[in-house]
Amino acid sequence: MYEVQHYRSDQLPDSIYQQMSSFIRLVWLNHLKGDDRFWVLVDPTGHVEHFVIAERGVLISHACVNTRALTHAGESYLLRGLGAVFTYPAFRKEGHGGRVVAAATEFIQGTDADVGMLFCAPERVPFYAAHGWQQLANPYACFGDPNQPGLNDEITMMLFLSDKAKARRSDFERGPIYVGEHTW
Repeated sequence: MYEVQHYRSDQLPDSIYQQMSSFIRLVWLNHLKGDDRFWVLVDPTGHVEHFVIAERGVLISHACVNTRALTHAGESYLLRGLGAVFTYPAFRKEGHGGRVVAAATEFIQGTDADVGMLFCAPERVPFYAAHGWQQLANPYACFGDPNQPGLNDEITMMLFLSDKAKARRSDFERGPIYVGEHTW
């Protein structure tokens, strides 16, 4: 069984980084035009955490955790966002995605984060729910210019970790939740 490996972004092997970036550009960012087509994940802080399964130099599955401050309904929270979850097609249906999500979720739960958050398509809700993530009923997440934010139309799922976040869960149920200039 291939093992889940955990790297900070400043420790991620370049060959794994290149495969991860290529997958993201091919699958999720194939609509980009102009200079945006040259997108690369840049994390000068080294604070993005990557959870990968790789064998013989080949990336099999990936998830990452981003950290940011979040202000919602007048309260400040430390947010850990789960994203870039994928498994290369040749390795799907073997449990690899579940293993990287489990490792990333366990990491988030072991930090000082108040909340965890992810975005997914409706058909992926049961997958994340099996790892403890909870779907929010009504809200939506928005990002971009705070005066005219864009809407993230995916399902929002969260982990409520700190006592403050658990006590204020209803604030998150009412949304919208502004997550910053970009999602993750």
